[in-house]
Amino acid sequence: MTCIVGIVQKGIVYMGGDSLASEPESMDKLPMKNRKVFHNGPFLIGACGSLRMAQILQHGLKPPPKPKLMEDMKFMATRFIDEVRAAFLNNGYGKIREGGDNEGGNFLVGFGGKLYEVHNDFQVGEWSWGYASIGSGRSYAYGSLFMSENEAPEWRITSALEAAGHFNAGVAPPFYVWKQPAPTAKQVGR
Repeated sequence: MTCIVGIVQKGIVYMGGDSLASEPESMDKLPMKNRKVFHNGPFLIGACGSLRMAQILQHGLKPPPKPKLMEDMKFMATRFIDEVRAAFLNNGYGKIREGGDNEGGNFLVGFGGKLYEVHNDFQVGEWSWGYASIGSGRSYAYGSLFMSENEAPEWRITSALEAAGHFNAGVAPPFYVWKQPAPTAKQVGR
């Protein structure tokens, strides 16, 4: 359950999320004080699914430095993911598959003025349309984002979260939106 929405506009990453945890078996709605979107070093991260995964990404992940000449996607798919996998294993999170490989979770990452989606198998995607959504409310959020292309990013995110909350029982306010400034030369290693 959850809805996380991210948008990139003019080199700035905006990300928002809802405030509901829910128990799938009982369908209990549990309003949270924890935020599902947070900063960790130069990364803006929004997580859905396990609260434990989000806590490790926020408090247990040591953000790796990006080598000066390494492309952003190569960095995200290698050094960043290597640190995420190590943090999950070191903190007892995720399933261990046959052969000792671990599984993670689904989360969005803003870094270097770009928006990435990380999946359970640690693949990293960057979508060409400049926005992404994850969680049980993602389909409703995508519809809203598609229809609001000419609006301000914060408004688009809030509207997408409201649409998801209206149609999906696993999404509820309050909604929060974060902004990550455009990268400086120091942040991207140039």
